[in-house]
Amino acid sequence: MRTFTRFSFFLLFDIILLICEGNSMNRQNVTDIQLAILELDGCVFNLNHYRYNFYKNLASQRDLTVTPEEFHEHLGNMYTMYDELPLAKAVGPQLLNKRVEKDLLNYLRLKKATVQEGINELIEYFRQKHIKIAVFSTHKTSTAMDYLELAGLSKKVDYVIGSDTKLAPLPSTEMLSFLAGRYKVKADQILVITSIFALEKAASSLGMNVIFKEDLTPATTEEKRIAFTCVKNMYDVLNTVMFDHLENYKIFEPALGMTPDLDRKQLKEVYERLKENYKDDPELLKVVEDTYRNRLADLEREHPRFIFSDEEDPITLPVELRDSEFVHRIKYTTDDTPESPSFVEQTEVKDEDMDEVGQSSFEDEYPAKEQEDKQEPETIKVAVDNSGALSLDDEEAQDLSEVLSKVLNEEPEPIHYQAGEVSEDVIKKRPHPILNGLLNVVFTLMFSLLIMVVGLFVYVIFINNFESGNLQGVAAVYQQYSDFSNMYFKALLDGLHSVINFIPSYASFTSGKYLSYSASQLVAVYVTNTLIIIVVEIIIALIKRLRTHKQEEEEE
Repeated sequence: MRTFTRFSFFLLFDIILLICEGNSMNRQNVTDIQLAILELDGCVFNLNHYRYNFYKNLASQRDLTVTPEEFHEHLGNMYTMYDELPLAKAVGPQLLNKRVEKDLLNYLRLKKATVQEGINELIEYFRQKHIKIAVFSTHKTSTAMDYLELAGLSKKVDYVIGSDTKLAPLPSTEMLSFLAGRYKVKADQILVITSIFALEKAASSLGMNVIFKEDLTPATTEEKRIAFTCVKNMYDVLNTVMFDHLENYKIFEPALGMTPDLDRKQLKEVYERLKENYKDDPELLKVVEDTYRNRLADLEREHPRFIFSDEEDPITLPVELRDSEFVHRIKYTTDDTPESPSFVEQTEVKDEDMDEVGQSSFEDEYPAKEQEDKQEPETIKVAVDNSGALSLDDEEAQDLSEVLSKVLNEEPEPIHYQAGEVSEDVIKKRPHPILNGLLNVVFTLMFSLLIMVVGLFVYVIFINNFESGNLQGVAAVYQQYSDFSNMYFKALLDGLHSVINFIPSYASFTSGKYLSYSASQLVAVYVTNTLIIIVVEIIIALIKRLRTHKQEEEEE
């Protein structure tokens, strides 16, 4: 009987999937991803917008027009993208492509290129989940590296590949197949995030999972049909890969009897009964537990309440308090707590540059967007405001800022990446250790000399005060310091003279043969100052090293 019940349940599950997905031959998912392929031009940066604005303004100078839909349709292959556009006859496509890419790179170098909102958080999430990251560009590999270097992402990705390799460019699937083979992952373990239809179609034909991001134009019917889902920004991508596994369990709710009309008490009764019925079936029991947890989370959002740590039946808030802003917690009680990143960064992009009349420009207007969220492995904090949107209270915002400052300021891990087939790794040049040491020595000597010169300058100006005025105490302290310096300097010179004969003794050095007596006294003070500076530098270096070592141990 139990076997039959289980068979009926999964049969019902398959029927629901067929209804939800229609006749799709490829059931995509984002729950078992080993490799993420990010398209550079429209997902990491806004390069396609800049290219379109440049082309549109250039065409308008010749009384030609080009629509965003028309330009979007030709994206994907840098060798052919301009062939059928209006300027093809007026300007050679290859010459135009070189001009656009050169001017675009120089422009973003001056403007300081900014990435899409949410891309930093998405990359950090993939890295925390140990998912390899490959960046796919429809243009040159070396140019893609330059863009990533400008945005500080070059060491956060594992591989960069462009359309100038020996592999055939889009619409061919060769580059995607190459990436799958390089990392030895199956097609259904690869997630392709793109805003270009040619790349979406190539990935779908190989059985890869695709998230399509709307860029120049809204997603077409065909683009929606092929993709796992369509999004408007990279925050939506992050939400999809983080929480899609929770949404999948909604299809089990009707079959398990966990319908939306149940309150918490009724839901718990159903859950306990199902646990008893399927206690000998771990697979089915996990589905029951996850579905219950997901339904309970929905109830928390719909009917907020306070939860105390020693309370089984939480207190539901009065109606008049439900619209006020507060934070409540949902605590997981199983070992299957879904993992989540310990970060979410709020990014804000502002375009303040104005286009000059009569000149082509890459600029376009993008509305500033804000999105915040925070999730911990065992506790999810949710803030509910009057509008029903999710937000953070002041205390959490402060905590979040502290976490973000640590994440953003920490040294990126030296993850080396390789280019496609033709470009070398981008290596940051550092000063040679010997040159570094020489510079430190010169700095120390010059700084010690500067202290000596400043001291003499002050003494000359206030000489009367030092000798018979109110600065006699300072003069006495300096005299003691000078005597101490000459005492150990005498021991140093005499010791060296006994070993190396050509080094003068202290008596010979102060006799006036080399320098005047006063100058030789100052040399001893200068050497003492230099040694003190060296000791201070060594102490500072040791303190920094100890702090760095302690931080590394805490991170581990």
